[in-house]
Amino acid sequence: MGDCKKCPFYKTEPVPEDLAGKVNLTEWASCDVDAVGLAAADRIANQNTHIAALQQEIEKLRAQLPRWIPVEERLPEERVLVNVLWVNRDPESYYEKIKGIPFSDTACFYRERWYWDSPAVIDLLEEYGKDEFDLVDDAVEITHWMPLPEPLEV
Repeated sequence: MGDCKKCPFYKTEPVPEDLAGKVNLTEWASCDVDAVGLAAADRIANQNTHIAALQQEIEKLRAQLPRWIPVEERLPEERVLVNVLWVNRDPESYYEKIKGIPFSDTACFYRERWYWDSPAVIDLLEEYGKDEFDLVDDAVEITHWMPLPEPLEV
């Protein structure tokens, strides 16, 4: 048997008179069962409160994370580079294995069209209003986008 005296619920009680002679004791050790139950209930209540607070914190942190925004929900600002998810619905025969498989990349939206990121895409769109070289092919469907992360401060 363990060392019950270390337990916070350990107590000694007088042995009832009708048993004292039979067991040859005047007191015996026992457990304060009522206190155990109350302490357990308090601990459960405290843990439930703590769990609820953690769940609220998780939801706050989730709201701070960038999320993929469906293009049906809204489009990004024009001529602003964003991360995109795209799918090639009709690839050339030598790319048949990628048909329907989502990929991610960086692109910008301008005048109802998507353009892949390149060193000159934003400048060309601002100056000439077009950039045929970086124009996303009609077989490619951009399904979602999210803002680029903030640049690292050095």
